[in-house]
Amino acid sequence: MVVSSSAFRKAQIGKESGYGVEAEATAVLLGNFTHKDNPTVTLPEEATGHLSKYTRYLKTNTIAEISRQGTFSFEQCLYYLLMSIRGNIVPTQLDSDPGSVHAYEWAFVPSLTSANNPNSFTLRYGNNVQAFITKYVLAKTLEIKGGANEAVQLACNMFGQNFAKADFETGLVVPTVEDVVAKRGIVFINDSGATIGTTQKSKTLTEFTWKLDTGYEPQDFLDGELWFTDHSEGPRSVELDMTFQFNETANAEFEAYYAGTKRFIRLSIPGSQIVTGHAKRLALDICGVYTNWESLGTKNGMDVVNVKLTSTFDPTWDNEWLVRVVNSLATLP
Repeated sequence: MVVSSSAFRKAQIGKESGYGVEAEATAVLLGNFTHKDNPTVTLPEEATGHLSKYTRYLKTNTIAEISRQGTFSFEQCLYYLLMSIRGNIVPTQLDSDPGSVHAYEWAFVPSLTSANNPNSFTLRYGNNVQAFITKYVLAKTLEIKGGANEAVQLACNMFGQNFAKADFETGLVVPTVEDVVAKRGIVFINDSGATIGTTQKSKTLTEFTWKLDTGYEPQDFLDGELWFTDHSEGPRSVELDMTFQFNETANAEFEAYYAGTKRFIRLSIPGSQIVTGHAKRLALDICGVYTNWESLGTKNGMDVVNVKLTSTFDPTWDNEWLVRVVNSLATLP
């Protein structure tokens, strides 16, 4: 008998060549996962001549629900950004170093006037007893959060087609990644998109939560299967919850809240150096207005305030929000 243990759980991922086209796993996916089949079930109530309320079971639809919790790494974040923001991103090499290692910027800039065509993935998850496979995996929500004494966290709720029994790919090893450390971050707040990222606000931000409802939804048709065979893309926005020390900077931001003035915020968090002049980096840019401003609270003996910024399109900047990641990867692992 095979002994089942949570220590033997693992996940593997592969990028699909087309939506729902099964992909071989190319990487071990780090983090903690839940993996649930969520069918639509009908139990007909019928006159059968006895006191049993139900005598038949009918499944009319099925969908896979997957959730991921864990740290945000400069490398594996790409899977979640490609399935939640925009697909088929080609990174830009930033350096001209003659060596074999280079710095690449992955710019996730969502189009606001055309489809963003996210990449879909095949996910394998299970333990030493059984692996299960799900195809056409896309993200429904994405959350990035961090505090002054934490590694940045990435949570992603995903959906996919049906579950099926499968085998894990062999020969894949646990990857080497670098996690993003929140305390290394710098926040900039500006009055316009033309100057975004130029005015640092020191000793103000203590924690943040960046939240995206992707707008991607499964679409069902009479296509011969019980699972979805297409997806749609709806309107979306980002919410940025922040905790400020209530100092002069925060007081000035309260004036912007009161007036409904747009704010252009960049949260930039560097990592280790890749080549001279270029380090790993996560950058979250957003234009928005404050939509909530709580009363004063206390944290570690200082006055703080919890605020919410909701993204809004700015025609001059021609953006609403975007995400950039710099790492040493020319292609997806």
